Amino acid sequence: MKNILLLACKPKQFFTDLKTEKSIKNAFITQFTTATLSFLLILILSIYAISISDGSGGGWGAFGLAHSLYNLLISLATALISTFILSFLIQFITKLFKGEGFYKDIYNVLAYSSIVCWIFLIVWYFINNLNGYNWLPFYVPSVLYLSTPPLLYLSYLTIIGISTTQNLTKTKATIIFLVPVLIFILAKIIYNVTLFVYQFLQRL
Repeated sequence: MKNILLLACKPKQFFTDLKTEKSIKNAFITQFTTATLSFLLILILSIYAISISDGSGGGWGAFGLAHSLYNLLISLATALISTFILSFLIQFITKLFKGEGFYKDIYNVLAYSSIVCWIFLIVWYFINNLNGYNWLPFYVPSVLYLSTPPLLYLSYLTIIGISTTQNLTKTKATIIFLVPVLIFILAKIIYNVTLFVYQFLQRL
């Protein structure tokens, strides 16, 4: 908890201390633990939502639980796997900018920074369920990834982390961070256009 507070309040100091870690072990365990606890807590809240449903359509039933379980498992797997892949990509770009760090530094930055999104997800989900919005489990991935405040803070932490661990200016760190984001957006656009054209041709 002390480290999380340091990350949230003094990210530069946190990432400076982080450079002494010799592997990704601690970062992976922390990310996995946070993500898994988030998953379990949301699942418990989902089950609770079902238990208080009167069966007249006010709740979202067993299908909602199954759908929520599926989405949460996908979110968990995606978060863990994408951290490894994104770390390789950012490390490659970092070397083009003469960064001084290693792959484990980039991975640690991404893993620890992602924790803020998981914590936000728990708080967001809990608050909405307290207010009776039991439909939220259907949209957990969208709530997580389309919520601007946590994404902005995640971006800020990642940029500070890249700048600190790679000994680069914040401008270069920002460019390094934005390149994978733009690649993802471009890939998403290409995918959506291709899917649209395919579905259109299928109807001809």
